[in-house]
Parts: sequence; C-alpha cells; structure tokens
Amino acid sequence: MKKIYYFLLFCLILVIIAVQIHWFAPETSRAMVQSWIDQVMGGKESGSSKSAAANKANDDTGPVRIGYGYYTSGKREAFNNGIQMAVDEINQSPNAAFNGRKLEAVEVDLPSTPNPNAMWHFAQKISEQNLVATVLSAGGGGENAIIGSAVFEKFRIINLWPYTTTTKLTQHNFKYVFRNIPNNSAQAEIMAKACADVGCKNVGIVYVRSSSGEELAGLLDKHVNHIDQANVAFYQSIYPEQKDFFPIVTRFLVKHKAKPMDAIFFSGSTREAIPFITLLREFKIEVPIILGVSQNDPKFLEIGGRGPSPVIGSVVVGLFQEEDPENALFIKEYNAIFKKKLPSYTTAAQAFDSVMLLVEAMRYGRSADPDSMVSYLRYGGVLANKGKKNPRRHFPNGEILGHDYFLQIVREKKNKDGKMVLYFDTYRQEDQCIFKKGVSCMSQPESGAAH
Repeated sequence: MKKIYYFLLFCLILVIIAVQIHWFAPETSRAMVQSWIDQVMGGKESGSSKSAAANKANDDTGPVRIGYGYYTSGKREAFNNGIQMAVDEINQSPNAAFNGRKLEAVEVDLPSTPNPNAMWHFAQKISEQNLVATVLSAGGGGENAIIGSAVFEKFRIINLWPYTTTTKLTQHNFKYVFRNIPNNSAQAEIMAKACADVGCKNVGIVYVRSSSGEELAGLLDKHVNHIDQANVAFYQSIYPEQKDFFPIVTRFLVKHKAKPMDAIFFSGSTREAIPFITLLREFKIEVPIILGVSQNDPKFLEIGGRGPSPVIGSVVVGLFQEEDPENALFIKEYNAIFKKKLPSYTTAAQAFDSVMLLVEAMRYGRSADPDSMVSYLRYGGVLANKGKKNPRRHFPNGEILGHDYFLQIVREKKNKDGKMVLYFDTYRQEDQCIFKKGVSCMSQPESGAAH
C-alpha cells in the first residue's frame, strides 16, 4: 500500500512541475532574454568593439559582404530569391554597391530556438565572417532577434530585421538595429480600424501564448477600447501548436449566442489559425476573422485551400499590393528570373527591399563603415524601389516612419488551368458586408488567373 501511495505522490509532483513549466514558460523565457541582454550589453563602451568587417570596410576594395538567413524552410526559397534579385541588380549597375565594389551575400544558418547560448555562438560566427550587415528572420516570437541584436551590437554589425514586429526590439537603445516592417502597434491599429469603420460593438480576441502573440493581443484590446461603444467580449489564449479548439469554440459560441460578436481578432501563426477557423466554420459561425501580417503567407493559402476552404473571407494584414504598377513589375521580374509564381510575394519583396536599403546607405556615404551607414539610416534613409510602393524612412530609434500596412481579403477563383485557387486580394468597401451578413456575402470573381 505504501508503494502505491508513494508512486501516486511522485506522479502528482511530476504533474505539478509540468503545469508550472507550461504556465510560466513565457515569463521564464522573457526573464531569460532580459538577463542575457543585460550580460551582453553590460559594461559596453559605444563603438569600442569592432567587427572585422567594420575595420576593413574602408580599407578593402573587394566585395562588401552581408549575411542573410531564414530560420524555417517554408519561406526560405522566396526569401533567398529576393536577396539574390537585389544583389544581381546592384552588381549589374555601373558603380555596383559603391565605388565599383561588388555586393556579396552570404547565407548563414540560424538557430531555430530563442536560446541565448545558440544565438551567442551564431553571432560569434557572424563576427568572424567579415560581414558589414545582416538581413535575418530569426523566429522565436521576437526573442531571437532581440538576443541576436544585443550580441551583434558589440561587433558593430548592422542588423536589419524584415519580419520582426515586436515593439521590444527597439526598446533597448541599440545603435545598429533596424526593422524593415511596421511594429505590432501599427499592426493593431489597422486591424482595429477595420472594425471601427463598420461600427463593431462586440469583438473577440484569440491569441497564442508567446511574447509577440500576447503583445499584439494586448495592443488590439487597447485599440478596440478606444472605438466608440466597442467592447472585447471574448479574450482567450491558446498554446503554441494547439490542435484541439473544441472547448474554445464552444465557449465562444455560448458568448456569441448571448450577444452576437461582430469580429474575431486572431494573433498567432498559421498552424493555429487554420484549425481554429476551420472549426468555427464547421459550427456555422460566419463571424469575420481578422488576422495579423504573419498570416500573409503562402502557407496560409496552401493549408487553408485543401477542400472547401474555410479561410475564404478572412481579412489579413498585408505589406505588398500586387495591383500596384511597381509591385506588378517586381512580380513580373521575379517570375521571369525564377520561372515560378508565388501565392504571395511579400517575403521576397521584404528581402529585396532590405538589401536595397542597406546599399542605399552605403552609396550615400560611399562607405561600408557601419557608423556612416547608421547615420544615413537613422536620419536620412529613404527607400523607393520596385519592391514597395512607398518610400521608407527610419525613426532615430530604428523604427519605420509611417504605416505601411493595409488590409487584404482571401478570395477564390480559377487559375489558367481551370483549378480553383486561393489568393490575397485588396480589401474593398463592398467587403464590409462580412461584418453584417457573414463571410458568405462576399462576392467571388468567377474567372481570371491568380498569381
């Protein structure tokens, strides 16, 4: 009997430990990140640590080297192709990057988890490769980018993050860190505006328990509360990679029947968004779903397009309008070079623009010295090219000046082969009917080729 008692007690202790880890992992992760930043940045003298690239930037007549890398395989091909397009265009121009020096892009292997030691070793490798700057997608809900930035700062390597949206990235007073995407605050503002424009009163927020997911959800809550008479009536967290959404959807259904919801905001990744939306539609809940920029992804269309698609009518934050003439030219060139069409060109365009922005900073000062480039990026940097419609400026703290987001909606139509495909299209005024009549009211084009 005693053996059974001790065995049950041991099992109970294991369960308690597991629950503690599961509940408090996000907080532990954030504490770990801040501790690591404090260690790396502690005692730093501005400009005292120089990378090999910074030392050689003005002494070398050879290629200027930048590093690039994408942490997952899903978007890596489009990202790498966007980088290569920019490098080829720059090197084919009369003066190359500047003073006749060619640009060389070096692919680096990123760690897949926000582990301080892994990021430290990665940054050490970067510092030894004679790189002036990096364009990286590190994943990890922003923690990887923050840890990496802290380490790169000591080596005076410019970091341009094209996909990291957490506001915390630029709150550490980094000198050499920039983002080439509006942050979560700007994203929450345009998502909430979609509801404000149609007079939403009751909304739900569902978010993944990660630093970025939680931050965007909190900002959405704040913006919704600024809408006249609006109320967040359903606020629900989910676990990363959660698969069973039945309890959440049934709870939402009870709330929805008691007081109908006008919209649901979703803050998370595609792997959680698709099953959540699918179950909602199976319950005949046609409330519009408004998702963040992380869903502006070919994977969202690919997974959501299997069978009768539940994601048709989903409203997604976008960065790249294919209808714009300059962007259409980018698509045409991409398709001609790589002989492959993409469901979404956002990833390739972000990579392309990031390289062009770095080179523009070099050309301005005719130098690859990081301090010269930073001066231009912070106080004079303007980017206008085929990748994006609008010029870009950076605030002194490394943020993009202005809001570059807009809304897109998922539609379905026939491609040239006669198959029905999903695609991101511009969200129009007539699409506002989804807030009053449900997503089935949305008009569907009958024919035409999707990108």
